Order: sequence, then C-alpha cells, then structure tokens
Amino acid sequence: MEEIKNLKEEITVRKQQIKDLEKSYLTQDQFQELVNIAFSPNTYSNFINLKTKIKLLKLKEFLPYYEKEKENFMKLVSKAKEHVGKELEKFLNLLLAQNEKVEKNQDDVSFNKGQLSAYRIILQEKIPYNELEILLNKHKNILKLESQLHLLWDSFM
Repeated sequence: MEEIKNLKEEITVRKQQIKDLEKSYLTQDQFQELVNIAFSPNTYSNFINLKTKIKLLKLKEFLPYYEKEKENFMKLVSKAKEHVGKELEKFLNLLLAQNEKVEKNQDDVSFNKGQLSAYRIILQEKIPYNELEILLNKHKNILKLESQLHLLWDSFM
C-alpha cells in the first residue's frame, strides 16, 4: 500500500514537472512577437529599441519562473519553521542568513561555513539532514535566480 501511495505521489510530481516544462517553452504568440520584432523593417533602423524589446521579453519570461521558485522556497521555509517550533526558528533564520553569506562570499567564508555547520547540527534535532540539504539547495537556487533577475533588470535600465 505504501509503495502504491509513493508511486501516485511520484506521478503527481512528474505531471507537475511536465506542466512546468510546457510553460517554459515559447507560446505561438510569443514566437510571433519575436519574429515581428526581429524582421520588422523599422527594427533595423533602431537597434537600441530591438535590444530593449528582447530584454523585456526575457524579463517577462523569467519573472514568473522566479516567482514560482520563490513561492516554493517560502513554502519549504514555512514547513521547516513548523518542524523546529518557536524555540529554534531563530536558528533556522540564522542558517539561511549564513547560507546567503557563504553563497555570496561575504566576509570570512571559512567562519561563515563553520557557523553554517553549527546551525545545521542544532537544527538536525528537529529536521532530518536530507530536508535541511534540500532547503539549503533551494535557497542557493533562489539566490542565483535573484542574481540573474538583478542582472536582467539592470541591463533593462
């Protein structure tokens, strides 16, 4: 019975992944808009306008993906906070702050890694190691996506 339940959950996850992949492809309208921009007679006279339109399309495509990933990460954080309770919630926040410092190579990296390990050990009393790893990996991914978003936004301005 447990195996059937696990298989059903896996199927649900896979179906969601397929839907996510389908959304990541250009729609017919988006493709047509891109073709119109690229092959419009007015486009060649104004490369700056073309560059701006392409960046705007990239931003439009990237933003929903970022928001969805951020929402999923925040759900994981909320779930983790429920597991640790009020007494260890502060350590979870510190873990994420240290993880961000490590990923951004801020301050003394070896000290930050040591702090990160210490917070992991404390939190492992309430959250299994693999769940902490998933949370930290998702956090790393969010930090990378935020960096990409800032680059896209800065290039647009």
